[in-house]
Amino acid sequence: MTLLLDLPVELLENIADQLYLDDEFPFFDQSAIPTLAALNRTCKLLRELTTRLLYRCPTHRDTWSLTRTLITCPDLAGLVTILNLEEGYVGPYDVPLEVGDHYEKAIKEGDAAAKALEGEDVLLADPEPLDRNSYVPNDVISGPCSNLEYLSCNDVISDTPYFWAPDSMKKLRAIRFAHWDTEYGFDLAAVEPLLRAAPNLEEIEFHSCTSARELDFQLHHAKTLELENSCIDADELLALLKMCPNLERFTYESGGPCVSYEDDFGVREAKELVLAHAPKLKTLVLDMQQTVVAISSDDVKDASDELSQRGIYFQVFLPVP
Repeated sequence: MTLLLDLPVELLENIADQLYLDDEFPFFDQSAIPTLAALNRTCKLLRELTTRLLYRCPTHRDTWSLTRTLITCPDLAGLVTILNLEEGYVGPYDVPLEVGDHYEKAIKEGDAAAKALEGEDVLLADPEPLDRNSYVPNDVISGPCSNLEYLSCNDVISDTPYFWAPDSMKKLRAIRFAHWDTEYGFDLAAVEPLLRAAPNLEEIEFHSCTSARELDFQLHHAKTLELENSCIDADELLALLKMCPNLERFTYESGGPCVSYEDDFGVREAKELVLAHAPKLKTLVLDMQQTVVAISSDDVKDASDELSQRGIYFQVFLPVP
């Protein structure tokens, strides 16, 4: 009788892959984790084969424990290609010592480098010791994962440049940031350091974005931009379109007064900006059901006609009277 370990390594790899794979990227069959974990504890050969799968998209119930593992084991961090931080408890007083030391060391080194740049305006960290409530796991955890392709988290990254050097995450293709404050949204500046580190981003999804200023760099590979439950005006929409000059699909869902006291852009403004600054756009979807901005039927008709002439599929959802 042929034993499992008698099989060629290539066949063992295929068996492990079939346990893991799912048809819908970036997710996978989590029911396979107990099986892979059991194989991982069997022998050295199977541990090597299954570790790369277990850490390809590491599951966790404690985000800080996962953070500690990845910053103390660079070889494991290098295996991570999908990082989903939307699940997992994060308590401000559960920060492991190794994470706190790593966080503060990065900030001190970043400030020292900034002070060495003569004539540069720099944002220096508070000289007082950081309170643990200031720690953001998304900051620390994604930096060591140099092969990361997909990042999803439930809160935004803080606006600190200490964890990502520009162009340091060239393999990152898709990001999703969900900010769940029911009263305030987040500023695009909060993720600017990560955007600079990931020049090859193709898909960007933000939840509750309420502010976006024009940046001095562009994401030329970005094809899809989706804003859920957000509220931005025409100038901020222009900034996003300039950031993604080759955008092919833009989806916007207005969050209305639930996320901002400011007004959204209107349908007419969206049409004009898209025609002027999104030459490769193919799809424009606007869900304006929560907006307080008045939208006339003439604006909708004009937008539909002019966008269709450019070959752009246009769909709009209006507030219910």
